[in-house]
Amino acid sequence: MIPVQPFVIAEIGVNHNGSIETAKQLIDKAKALGANAVKFQTFRASSLASPDTPKVAYQERDRGSASHREMLSRLELSLRDHHSLVDFCAARDVEFMSTPYGVEEVEILQSLEVQRIKTASADIVDLPLHEAIAATGLPVLISTGMASTEEIQAAIDIYPDPLPTITLLHAVSKYPTPENEANVTRMVALAARFGLPVGYSDHTESWFAAAAATALGARVIEKHFTLNKTWEGPDHRASADPESFRDMVEAIRRVSSALGSGESVLQPEESQMARVSRKSLHLANDIPAGHVVAANDLVLMRPGTGIGWSERSRVIGKCARRALQSGEMVRLQDLDV
Repeated sequence: MIPVQPFVIAEIGVNHNGSIETAKQLIDKAKALGANAVKFQTFRASSLASPDTPKVAYQERDRGSASHREMLSRLELSLRDHHSLVDFCAARDVEFMSTPYGVEEVEILQSLEVQRIKTASADIVDLPLHEAIAATGLPVLISTGMASTEEIQAAIDIYPDPLPTITLLHAVSKYPTPENEANVTRMVALAARFGLPVGYSDHTESWFAAAAATALGARVIEKHFTLNKTWEGPDHRASADPESFRDMVEAIRRVSSALGSGESVLQPEESQMARVSRKSLHLANDIPAGHVVAANDLVLMRPGTGIGWSERSRVIGKCARRALQSGEMVRLQDLDV
């Protein structure tokens, strides 16, 4: 079994604050810090939210807009922006990803030839959206924050049989999420319940939950990413800054390396240790030539390069060819076998 390194996604989301240049700076930094992919959000504010949609609590941090819809309008990327970012990512050998928030946005991402699509937790119940994604045949990452088992199953059932590559991402839709509310083991429960690959969309403010998810078998780790947690905008506070993101990627890679393959692999140092520190049959006392070796003549002592305890029947009842001293390693050439 070959160990699988988690696929690390830097969720830039709307942390570009509407600036394509800031988006490119975020891409460059995420790539340098070890991200496999950078992810944005593809939406049209006018079709995503009605004018009277309220802000949720964490979005109140965005003081640059008066309403939810106004906030989205300020953070919307144009089709031209998308093309620019796709080309920028290709030039830097980092995968471009985005989350579509409607059927038209799925079509846009398909036209951009993305390699996979990721859905937002809130859209677990947008079954027309999932139908559009299923029609692309692309691998999909389905975030499951706020979702019940029944809602997750209903979304999965949209996809054809045999399924495309579906990965379920455990998430807690709280920004930021306290570590003691991360509930990372739910990811394991998702894998057991649905028999699908799983990952973790981390909204905590440290890397510990992501490392724990790696140890529990996450195939994907997603983390919001910003250049500055104090910037104006809804998601910056719950995002990792460059230092924190670097520490998270290092922790993920080190934990993954430590997990290994699960196969029994004897290291050269272990072989040397086994020869020295394991025990083999030695004589418990002096015995004369012609003595018939009995069980009480034997004792286990280091090193372990002689006859093992499980092979003692090859020794007991045999005559000593010569006088042997206490503490000597038992050798077959010293016995009439």
